[in-house]
Amino acid sequence: MKKHFTLIELLVVIAIIAILAAMLLPALNSARERGRTASCMSNMRQLGQAFQGYVDNTEYFIPYMNVGPSKRRPTSTHYWTGYFYDYGFLPLNLFTCPSFLPTAANKQQDYVDSNGNVTYTGYGYSYSHIGSGRYVENVDTKATLSKSALKSSKVKFPSQMYACLDSWIRLGTGGSHGYLTISYKKDYLDGTTGDPGSPHSRHNKHINILYADWHVAPKKAGNVANPYPELGGNSRTAVHWSGWK
Repeated sequence: MKKHFTLIELLVVIAIIAILAAMLLPALNSARERGRTASCMSNMRQLGQAFQGYVDNTEYFIPYMNVGPSKRRPTSTHYWTGYFYDYGFLPLNLFTCPSFLPTAANKQQDYVDSNGNVTYTGYGYSYSHIGSGRYVENVDTKATLSKSALKSSKVKFPSQMYACLDSWIRLGTGGSHGYLTISYKKDYLDGTTGDPGSPHSRHNKHINILYADWHVAPKKAGNVANPYPELGGNSRTAVHWSGWK
């Protein structure tokens, strides 16, 4: 005589499977995020290679935030992202962190505007310090390169200075164009609002950072809403931001 499962036995089996799935799901999500983190770090390393190539070919000047000109904008400035993309130094996908994709409303064609600027990028370039030199001592100026180009020799602590890192994009506002904002706000990462360009600890509460010597390393920032204490503060004169004090 064949023995069949009873309804209770079937429900017990289903419950056990559900419990096991619930136990394994966080581990699977964590494994996926580790893979995305590694992919993000690879993107940043290639960004670093592009920056280093620019520095080596411009008498050791680091790119200005609005670096220009480029092919599409031969007589005006251009965001650093669009410059590297427009000249073919970097493919478009390298500007998108795999852990921070835009919503369906922000489709691929919206990544690049009519001027060739890459708008939706999850990587913020330190505009105030390395991207313009506003807060760095003795900034060199060279009009043929930019309005104010920082020479790499002026950065005293390149292995500690943040050049580019995981940053926030406020969805639906046109992206951040690769800016990094050093903000005093503490409510900018609640999922819907926030300052575009603010540091974003999206990799299991870690931020991937490209330093000014072009090496990449993650840094823990457990408080997503205010990562600055673990980033060394948000003082514009801190060595992590300015590179010289």
